[in-house]
Amino acid sequence: MVLLKALVAILILLFPFGELGRINIYNEVSTTINDIFVAIVLIVWFIWLISTNKFSKASKKQLTKPILFFVLVAFISLILNSKDLKLPEFLASFLYLLRFVSYAGIYFVVSGFSMRFKQKITMLMIISGSLVVLGGFIQYFLYPDLRNLYYLGWDEHLYRLFSSFLDPNFAASIISLFLILLISLLFLGFDKSYKTRMFLILLSALAFIALFLTYSRSGYLMFLTGVTVLFLILGRKKYIAILLVIFVVGLMLLPKGLGGEGVKLLRTASIISRSEYLDNAITIFKDNPILGVGFNTYRYAQKNYGFIDEFSLQTSHAGAGTDNSFIFVLATTGIIGLVSYLYMWFKIIKGCRLVLVSGPNQLEDDTKEKRRQKIVSIVILASCAGLFVNALFMNSLFYPFVMEWVWVLLGLRESK
Repeated sequence: MVLLKALVAILILLFPFGELGRINIYNEVSTTINDIFVAIVLIVWFIWLISTNKFSKASKKQLTKPILFFVLVAFISLILNSKDLKLPEFLASFLYLLRFVSYAGIYFVVSGFSMRFKQKITMLMIISGSLVVLGGFIQYFLYPDLRNLYYLGWDEHLYRLFSSFLDPNFAASIISLFLILLISLLFLGFDKSYKTRMFLILLSALAFIALFLTYSRSGYLMFLTGVTVLFLILGRKKYIAILLVIFVVGLMLLPKGLGGEGVKLLRTASIISRSEYLDNAITIFKDNPILGVGFNTYRYAQKNYGFIDEFSLQTSHAGAGTDNSFIFVLATTGIIGLVSYLYMWFKIIKGCRLVLVSGPNQLEDDTKEKRRQKIVSIVILASCAGLFVNALFMNSLFYPFVMEWVWVLLGLRESK
């Protein structure tokens, strides 16, 4: 267990490296240092389960059945469509499913830790989020032009904060999740000491500025939705108006006239592009409505339909998904897959019902364990609200770093 704790701590501290740790394996197949470390954590955890004979305990976790249900449907969809795939394509698609399973496995690993170590994990998440923001500011001022990496499949972002994720929209998603965590801890009295509160306020302010500099409208909507839901849960409705005023002022103060389409908040090019990608995904779904084209064979389905060429197949980082997580699930696993996926999220949200039953304002009367569970549950509810809105514009629900953040939170909520 000591080794497992150390590995999880390292994994969370590796989080800020983002896409900088990307390793190309074969043509369109690549991985990151983060992916590799997640796999190592899962292998060590699996060995620990065998040696301690705790399979039955792990199988009784709240989300075990919903996760397995979706994974089973996704696997069946892949197997049934494997006849249309070459062996390297099948293996690449299977690796996508394996990656989802690995990140979901973090939930089981973290849920088995003691309350004391879970508190340390929360602090590690704050450190990692802070490094993402710091790295974003360094990148924004020293490396604001991503156009020289276009040949590697990255979009041509200019004068936008994209941090180590090399994409301002995904960076905005991560920063929004970090902000929701910080603001939740501030309002829920995570630590009432003056120094800690001032530190969290400073971090929130810096993360808020970083979010603005991404110029990501989907990120803005995600943050506003998540924090609005947070204030509604806490019964602090007046803060919603204050938030909106601050946000509007922030938009007015944003640097303008820097050049490049990306910094124009009224830009339409990305909207047109997204609508085309969604049309492609819906076309694929209509032809494969029950179990889709297989999880995740979407890149090869696009090639077969003529939506992408051979060059994009091997280089584009967007080829394996579409700009809507729910339509992505529909296209790759069909109606059955979407139902199983939504069922999993339904169970996740239902698992936070203890907040809605006893009320978030009764924290002082709770035990330390129940108080911690309530705080994390509120963070999860607010984060999910923001993510669901964000997922309508990009495939954020299957972005590895978003998955890692969310599954860690879900593990923190569970009792040992």
